[in-house]
Amino acid sequence: MSVTAAAVRAAPPAADAAAGPTDRGYPVLTQASHTRFNRGGVLHFPCVQSRMVLGCHDGHGTVELNGMEHPLTPGRLFLLPWGHRITYRADAVDPFFVYGMHVVPWHQADVAIELTTAHMPRHHLFDAPWRAPARPGASPPAAHVVVSSERERPVLAALTRYAIEAFTHARMTDASARAMGTLALTELDAPPTVGAHGSEAPDRLRDLLDWVDARLGQPIALADLARAAGCAPATVTRMFGRHLGRSPMAWITDRRIDRARHLLASTHLRITRIGRSCGFDDPYYFSRVFKARTGMSPSQWRLRHQL
Repeated sequence: MSVTAAAVRAAPPAADAAAGPTDRGYPVLTQASHTRFNRGGVLHFPCVQSRMVLGCHDGHGTVELNGMEHPLTPGRLFLLPWGHRITYRADAVDPFFVYGMHVVPWHQADVAIELTTAHMPRHHLFDAPWRAPARPGASPPAAHVVVSSERERPVLAALTRYAIEAFTHARMTDASARAMGTLALTELDAPPTVGAHGSEAPDRLRDLLDWVDARLGQPIALADLARAAGCAPATVTRMFGRHLGRSPMAWITDRRIDRARHLLASTHLRITRIGRSCGFDDPYYFSRVFKARTGMSPSQWRLRHQL
């Protein structure tokens, strides 16, 4: 028989009434969703009791995280601590389509799971004693915001998109929420993926790749890369060849196709819109390049891979 949150608050499980709080528990993935904002839309949450993964499908805007403002554009990923404060501000012309996943790092084992997240003090689960940022007695987790990217955290980005589809189609059971919570917490605490071919990319190249990821929907030439990196075009070409094994333009095309594959599999956006958001204004050229890289047209890929 299910136990409501109100009942649990009023009467804790009998087995623990005398023994006090138990340390038996597990991580739980409590929520995953995506939201398309209206132009200039603003949304504020004063205290979110989860560890959150936040990303962007397409569009532009900013997020204020614990008092500091950051651009939120496709390819960027934020790892947010328990109790974070967040304000979304969508662009007035091209508002963002954001996605996110919430993990409760410790949920008491003998209390019924509710697949929702407390975003503010008046939420019925706010400060619930059976939810916590760490196992009782363990060291508290870091309280800072981690700015990353889908390139550095590919598993976490993919897991978040999968979780959204599971919630959307009502496939998230308690067992799934526990299993995915454990996996998500492992990935949240894992070091980022850096470099390629066994070598760590220099800071200049890492910054340049983040610059590209934030502008995949815009025209990018070798001269643009050189200006962004503050070096000669030949230097940019050498960096890409040494650390990524490809020319700059080939790498950018691959990133655009990777982004298109994710959007085709995880959203219901029109294929022409996906092409434009990935830097392909001509839908026929987009289809031709996509098929050359994947062996399938965008529509065939969507039919094969969409969850």
